[in-house]
Amino acid sequence: MSEKITWVELRQLVAERAGIKESEAGVFLAALVKEIQDGIRTDKSVRVGGLGTFRLQAVAARKSVNVTTGESFIIEGYNKLNFAAEAGVKELIE
Repeated sequence: MSEKITWVELRQLVAERAGIKESEAGVFLAALVKEIQDGIRTDKSVRVGGLGTFRLQAVAARKSVNVTTGESFIIEGYNKLNFAAEAGVKELIE
């Protein structure tokens, strides 16, 4: 497997490991992603057992300076998506 995995490769791997058709694996993965997105939108946090937690974090507006002109301006606040891996997943990468 390469450093990056495509959606098609992921669908194939899930199908192989679960012993199901690729189309069924694709439906499962699409539903999983949709549930995570909906959970983040409504609850601001989604925990996926065995994987980790996706959490929406607000980043406050802040002041910055244009280094060329010296003029100050405000960078507007925004929401950022964080992912915190569970301990077992962290051990795999350390």
